[in-house]
This record gives sequence, C-alpha cells and structure tokens, in this order.
Amino acid sequence: MLRRLDLICLLSAAMLAGAALAQPGGGVVLARSGAYAYTAADFGAVLAVYEAVLEHPLDGADRARLQAIGVAEFNAKPQQIAQGLPQVRALAQAMRSGPPPRQAALRELVWTRLLQQAGSDQFVAATLEVMRRNARIVAEGHDMVVTQPELDALFAAEGDVGRLAGVPGPDAAARATIQDQIGARFGQLPPAEQDQYAHAEVRRALLQARLAATPAARAKLAIDVRQAVHGPQDLPRETRALEDRAVQLQIADNREHSNLTPAEKAQLAAFNQRAWAQTLAIMGFNGGSAVLQAQDQAVTQFNSRTYTAPHNER
Repeated sequence: MLRRLDLICLLSAAMLAGAALAQPGGGVVLARSGAYAYTAADFGAVLAVYEAVLEHPLDGADRARLQAIGVAEFNAKPQQIAQGLPQVRALAQAMRSGPPPRQAALRELVWTRLLQQAGSDQFVAATLEVMRRNARIVAEGHDMVVTQPELDALFAAEGDVGRLAGVPGPDAAARATIQDQIGARFGQLPPAEQDQYAHAEVRRALLQARLAATPAARAKLAIDVRQAVHGPQDLPRETRALEDRAVQLQIADNREHSNLTPAEKAQLAAFNQRAWAQTLAIMGFNGGSAVLQAQDQAVTQFNSRTYTAPHNER
C-alpha cells in the first residue's frame, strides 16, 4: 500500500468512472490461450499507461520490448491477465483525460507498484528495466522515485508562489545544488520531505487548482503570501505549507462529494464487487474491501503522518 500521501484519495473517482466506461479490447490477436485473448488494443492500453507515466513516447524498439513482455506474461497467466485488462483500459483512460492532479497521482502510483513488485515478478522486473532506461530518475527510495518532471514541478511551484508574493523565484544556484545532491540525500530525508519531492507534480497541480479557483480566493491568498514571503529564501517553506493545505482541501472535497456525478454514482452502485477487488488489487490494495473503507483508511494515515514533520526548508 502507498505510504503517507495515500493517492487513492485522488484516484478513486477517476478509476470508478473509467472502469465503468471501459470497453473490451479488439483488433489483431497477439496471443491466445483457450477462451482468453491478448490483442493489439490491449497492448495499446498498456503502452498508453507507461508512456503517460514517462510523459513522453517510447521508441519502436522499446515498444516492441514491452509488447514481448506483455505477450510472455499473458502466456504465463492468461486468465489473470485477461481479467485485469478492463482495469488497465480504465487506467489508460483516466491517464489520458483526467484532471492534472489525478494524472500526476496515477503516474506516481504506477511507479510505486512497479518498484514494489519487481523483486517478486519477472515480468514486472523486465518492464521496470525498460521504464528506468527511458525515465529521467534523479532520486529513488522507499518504493518511490523522483523524476526530473517531479523536481521541475517542485521548483515551478516555488516560482508560482514567488510571482504571487512579488519576489524572484528560486535561486538558480540553490536549484543546481539540490539537483546535484538529491540522489544521494533522498534516502536519508525525513518521510515528509521525501513525499514533497516524490509527489511534487500532484502537489503543484492541486496548488494551481486552488490558485485558479476564484479571483477573490486568489486575491486573499496573495495577501497572506506577501505577509509570509519576504524573499526567495522563504519560498520553499511557504510553498510546501500551501501545497499541504491544497492537499488537505482536496481530500476533504473527495470525502464530502466523492467527485462523482449522479450517473457515475449509479454506475458505482451497480458495479460488480469482484471487479472492484481486481481494481483495488491493481491499485495496491490486497483484498476486496469497499473503496470508501480504503479511502477512509488512507485519509486517517495521511492526516496522522503527513503534517507532523517539519516542512522542507533546505
């Protein structure tokens, strides 16, 4: 299970809607075993997920490598793979069309699942090798990675707050120092600081959503920020605090409204419990517990662990 920043709080609505709308794969059959088939469309969904995680397309050789891994895994466990394909298509759909915070959270979730399972699953290990070769990983540890886009997002969020405060953005020399040292330092950082780096894209996306909520809210926030930020040295501390607040507000919104339309809620009510067990398993939750129970558990862990450590002041 993901630790501290429990991303199911951000993912549940997107996964529910996607799973209900996903359609069976079709097209060229790449592999078949009895009643089960693995098609080019199925692999297309898998590829869409991994390219969304990388945030850039793979070249032809690595696409072919992933397809070979997928076919080999299907041949080894056809029923298991076939039963999981609807959830893979749902995940691909959510990563294509979901709002930025959920897309970022899904990218982090996939990385975590790859890292957790690579030691016990040869097919996941082979996939992770392809992903590592194509990702810009600057730090890693505790089943998390910090990619270059995550680090860029951390600095960009400080720039967002700097513009709001009317002060220069992050110092270039300080950024270069962090870029050079984060790989060696990451494993020794407190858990809360590790989260700030590894979940930086989610945190910035949520902060941007709050900044764009209403002109009045932005104006009020600007007043508060200008009172707290007097120069670039204050940006890391204040930005992390604002991100924490944005995450708290998003979790509160999800718990109160669940981000589902009435039609999606009706789909959820009719959704097969077995399919839910498969979805939760893919997302890292063993067993078939209801999504709201899992979400409540995640919120409890989040509230008890994320805000107790000091903010990263570098």
